[in-house]
Amino acid sequence: APRAGSWGRVQETLAKLADSQLPPTVDVYNALLQVAAEGGQWKQAYKVFKHMQIRKVRPDIETYQWIVRGSKSPGQLASVLKIAPLQPLWDAVREMDRQWTREMYHAMLQACARTRMQKGTKVVKTKRKIALEVFEDLQKRYRNLDLASYENLLVALEATRDWALGTQIFQDMQQAGLKPRVVTYNIMINLCAASKKVESALQLFEEMETVGLMPDTATFNALLRAHREAGDSEEALQVLDQMGGKALSPNAQTYHQAISACMSALKWERALELFDEMLDKRLTPAM
Repeated sequence: APRAGSWGRVQETLAKLADSQLPPTVDVYNALLQVAAEGGQWKQAYKVFKHMQIRKVRPDIETYQWIVRGSKSPGQLASVLKIAPLQPLWDAVREMDRQWTREMYHAMLQACARTRMQKGTKVVKTKRKIALEVFEDLQKRYRNLDLASYENLLVALEATRDWALGTQIFQDMQQAGLKPRVVTYNIMINLCAASKKVESALQLFEEMETVGLMPDTATFNALLRAHREAGDSEEALQVLDQMGGKALSPNAQTYHQAISACMSALKWERALELFDEMLDKRLTPAM
């Protein structure tokens, strides 16, 4: 086990590496990661990994394994996943002997969901593959999956616009005895929107009301998005009116979807009216 003063020495070594003219090696960084990870010093491990990236030192499988071992909570793992490439990190994780909680797997699935911020067929296919592998591994370790596990996979599939598989997973979830909640339906409606399946989105909206679930603002935002993606500006505005009938207050995202639908239909005057209305309500425009 690392000695009591080891953590301070990690910082000292990083400082020396920064000043040194010698090219740092991956072995040196792996040793520093090991010291930090085994000592429970996640922030130090994170700094070492960031320092590697700054110095353009290529990580190997051991690097990723140490940074994952040092991540003791979903939040810490999520922070690593924001700066580490998902594929090599997941490859390293699969070779590790680990006892992960469900929440750690959820953090991996949430990283796959960030595909929506990236472009490129290869990226989308890679993250879809990883999401399914993570979910399969989760199923092996926990026979009875909870609702959040399915929801995190569905969010990842929304990012890859995989409506057919998402629909199948949604059905599998219910066959496993899990009842979808409002959040689950919101995810599914967003999945339909991303895949331009507006009719399926409307069916899900009707279904949730039939089973006694009350749509919230996020539900209407997802439905607005479905109409926007389909180019149905009039229907989108009807959804906005429908929200008022449900005594729900639109938020910035609601206006963003409605304004975008109007602009796509070249309804500039209506878009400006909605923008002014949003500002009057002191809502910050959504990006």
